[in-house]
Amino acid sequence: MKYTYLLLISCIIFSCSIDTNQNDSIDNYNRTAIIENLTNNIIIPSYENLQSKMIQLSISSVDFRATQNNSNLTALRKAWKETYIAWQYVEMFTLGKAEEINYIKKMNTYPCNTTVINQNISNQQYDLSSSNFSSWTSQGLPAVDYMLYGLDNDSNNILNIYSGNEGEKYLNYLEDIISKSITNSEKNGIFGKNLTPYILNDISEQTGGKTLASNIELIKSNAKLGSKISFGLYSNWNIFKP
Repeated sequence: MKYTYLLLISCIIFSCSIDTNQNDSIDNYNRTAIIENLTNNIIIPSYENLQSKMIQLSISSVDFRATQNNSNLTALRKAWKETYIAWQYVEMFTLGKAEEINYIKKMNTYPCNTTVINQNISNQQYDLSSSNFSSWTSQGLPAVDYMLYGLDNDSNNILNIYSGNEGEKYLNYLEDIISKSITNSEKNGIFGKNLTPYILNDISEQTGGKTLASNIELIKSNAKLGSKISFGLYSNWNIFKP
């Protein structure tokens, strides 16, 4: 299956090739269908899958907040892992609104800054909406990773932290960074039907779609996008191996 996807991406890229010596007037190839197919059948489903996994992550965090036990921690970790895997299929698509709002930086700036995270937890004063490196490194999926695995090497000690005297602060922060990830996606139109016009408009603005020069740029863009897709698909078969 992996090689089938990679072959498909390669075919899409090379099918867009044109002879740069040809005249503008004879290049009437309609690339809209390819772009729409890529958007509707690859990009949109990937975002929808991410949305589903993030909702489950939120539900699991609510359960863990209610009862801090090993079963709920395991379920929360599982939901985080599935969300992060789903994210691998989305991160390559830095288009439209996602690019405007620094979506990737908010979701997956790695490594997270544990010093800032611990300060935020201790002070309970932080602004996850700020567009700066300190904010980006204290939220998103790497920050959730730290909250679930990095507080201590022993899961029992992690449970003790969440159920201890300062546990409410840790629970608040964990809930906030998960909620902020969902808000960054839904509020700014990353999820749902609004994604398609953002992507198509973004590509249209960058290429124009009529002249030979813009078509060449579109091919270059397709090649870059194709390489991102191929790399992303390939990575997903090599990350989180059992």
